[in-house]
Amino acid sequence: MWKSQVAGWRLRAPLPVTCLRAPYCVRAMMGRSHVLVAGAGYLTIAAMAPGALGHLPPAQLAAGAVCAGAASLLPDLDCPGSTIARALGPLSDLLARLVSLIAGGHRNGTHSLLAWLAVSVGFTLALGARHGSTVALIVCVLASALMLRVITGAGAIGCGMLAFGAGAALVTGVGRVDRWMPGAMLVGYGSHLLGDLVT
Repeated sequence: MWKSQVAGWRLRAPLPVTCLRAPYCVRAMMGRSHVLVAGAGYLTIAAMAPGALGHLPPAQLAAGAVCAGAASLLPDLDCPGSTIARALGPLSDLLARLVSLIAGGHRNGTHSLLAWLAVSVGFTLALGARHGSTVALIVCVLASALMLRVITGAGAIGCGMLAFGAGAALVTGVGRVDRWMPGAMLVGYGSHLLGDLVT
């Protein structure tokens, strides 16, 4: 394993799986940093402009911060070997390979304003559909699994088992997912684009 200096950050390279348009994914801002920035950004918006998120109660703000953190990893699905690609084992790895092919490699399709808009609007529409509660449950479980993996570094199986309970608690205990989840997705995904822009 060797190290290279990129944009002032020490990175480990090359990654075991490469993207289409680069010898390895240049991750000037790492997955954990994206998660922390997204969660903090979501709570900052809630504190400074509560009306922007709908004057949410504390429980929904906490749930929104978790989902915003997970959503901040979505753009890097275009990079096999990224944090989100490795988070859920073979499942996320396969998904990342497919997204990378469709998006044209790292920091292309999924790192665009069009993708941000499409994901945010599509997700909001899915929540309002007939099976919106099922969509919300799946998203909360995946979000919980991602957060546990990124923050604790625990194994995928253990995180997955805990995530089912945490995801169900977010949906049933917090409630009104249609109020807080779209904003969390919007802020989380957008914070990733902004973070990559400045790094």
